[in-house]
Amino acid sequence: MKKTLNDQGFTLIELLVVLMILTIVGGVALGIITGTLRGINKASSVNNIRQNGNYALSQISKTIAYAQNFCGVSTDNNPGILNNSCDVNGTNGSTYITDCPSTSTTVYKYIRVQSFDGGTTVYSCNGQTDSPPYTIASNGASLVDSSLYVTNCQILCNGSGTGVSPLVTISFTVQTFNPLNPAQLAEQKSSLDFETSVQPRNSN
Repeated sequence: MKKTLNDQGFTLIELLVVLMILTIVGGVALGIITGTLRGINKASSVNNIRQNGNYALSQISKTIAYAQNFCGVSTDNNPGILNNSCDVNGTNGSTYITDCPSTSTTVYKYIRVQSFDGGTTVYSCNGQTDSPPYTIASNGASLVDSSLYVTNCQILCNGSGTGVSPLVTISFTVQTFNPLNPAQLAEQKSSLDFETSVQPRNSN
């Protein structure tokens, strides 16, 4: 009795070829899925950075713009002036200045304002040795998530004449990776730069 082609089954070579094709297709599909997931994680990370950075800028800008008094900027925050008065220009040991030069290139680390309820707010650019480190803070409390790091933070203050409030510029970078331990996958590294300029209504 003569056997038909269907009675012969598959040869080992045919099975190996099919298996190899399935392996290749599976590898391609896995690569596409992995790439998609990495892209989603990257987009989510960037969105988180943007939300945190914009929140910090918004809080700082509104507080400074609508403060009762601009208490000045400083390179070294003197603990002796952290009270409910706006001590400036050397009063009570204060190192804050309000009379910023018109061509100043000094990079400050602190800015201090007084609200209408009499309280004071100090915004600070925290570095490696500060607590908490690598963040921008309001009276010592970070304005961004603890999972993020703030670098390149600086405060500039340029005056525009006697009796006129200076223009304050604050800039910083928010990133997902620790500056001291940057060994992470490329898709896990995200950063955005932020900057705002605001002129206080009143200068003490």
